[in-house]
Amino acid sequence: MLAATLRFDGASRGNPGKAASAAVLHSAGGSIGSRCAYMAHASPLTCNVAEYLGLIAGLRLAAEMGVRTLIVEGDSKLVIEQVFGKWECRHPRLRALCSLARQLKTAFETVDGRWIPRERNGEADALCNRALDASACDSGGDASLFAYSAGASRGPPPLPVKPSVFIKACEHRKRPYTKKNAPSILEQLGLG
Repeated sequence: MLAATLRFDGASRGNPGKAASAAVLHSAGGSIGSRCAYMAHASPLTCNVAEYLGLIAGLRLAAEMGVRTLIVEGDSKLVIEQVFGKWECRHPRLRALCSLARQLKTAFETVDGRWIPRERNGEADALCNRALDASACDSGGDASLFAYSAGASRGPPPLPVKPSVFIKACEHRKRPYTKKNAPSILEQLGLG
């Protein structure tokens, strides 16, 4: 039975902003040695989405390597608790990623997730920073490890902009604004 430890990380400079994800897989007996995958993402992402993508890439990498028993460690308490623990995933933009991670973990006979402090996740963190600094990708030539449906993580569309009703009468105006004739936020900013 092949056993391994997976450590994952995600980073974002700006939230959302330029983001990267990384996964490092170490086999327990040294049979597969150490494998890693990291990637700088083309579109701006939040830290949480980047963390989820690191976990998803790591789970896919472990499944490809034939791992049967997996220990997953990450410094994102949110991701660990939502995928392996007792926390619900309520955020509409993270639900699809959480669901995918839960689905991927069923490929293993035994899988356990635990939170570790950032100091113990140095290798995955360093790969994220390397990817952010160089906009690099190294996943053994297989960027599909990080693939996900971008639309699935976006959640519902934003609410439409409604007319502003907080504008009070200006001294130079003859008629004050009312709910019917108040300009929208976009008009106030000169964009509408």
